[in-house]
Amino acid sequence: MLLMVFLVTLLFYEDWLRRRIDTIERAYRMRIVVSIIFWLTIVFLVLIGARFVVILYRGSDHLISTSIRFLLLGLCFGFLLLYSWKSLLYFRKRPLCNIVAACLIEQHDKFVKASNLDKAYSALVKACEAAPDGVWLWCRLALFCERTRKNSAEADKYMARADELITTKANSIGDKACYLDYLGLINYVRGEHDTGLEYIKQAIDIEPKPYRIKLYEELLSDSKGAQSGTTNKKGS
Repeated sequence: MLLMVFLVTLLFYEDWLRRRIDTIERAYRMRIVVSIIFWLTIVFLVLIGARFVVILYRGSDHLISTSIRFLLLGLCFGFLLLYSWKSLLYFRKRPLCNIVAACLIEQHDKFVKASNLDKAYSALVKACEAAPDGVWLWCRLALFCERTRKNSAEADKYMARADELITTKANSIGDKACYLDYLGLINYVRGEHDTGLEYIKQAIDIEPKPYRIKLYEELLSDSKGAQSGTTNKKGS
């Protein structure tokens, strides 16, 4: 019973901590918590199996109902084992700085949905500081500043940081394509549609991902629609 209470407490604590990871220390603490939950779940499965074997050996007047009960318990803990195994892999294999950045991005998205833009901006800045070599993070921060904060100076500053990473470090093709993607989006948001589309086209030439091609086609269609609307207004 004490083990069960301890496990349930850990599960609630894991959920609470996951939504508040913003430092390396908390990410490390989370890594320990998910490890304990994983091994504790295995202990429970072993105990359930051992207890069921003992009941079978001794015999029982309610063997069918007992078997069903143990089966349901085994399924519940089996599902928990699968969940905890995935969490264990995630928190063990990823660098702690990347875990912090990913959790901060989740917090950023929640703040955006709640229209708390100051906290959303703060979470995104912290994510970039936690994983300063992440080109995608700086680009996303730049787009947020341009589109949401209406601050082109900040957007240019953060894109310059991403450009510096592309120039000075051996980043992947994906990073370069990502940079061009966001550079195109920022220019498009500023009303420079042709320039924005050209950058995104360059990104497609480097890494032709389906989502990137779809984005380009949607923006191209939107741009043509806007031009057509402008032409009709002038004609009338």
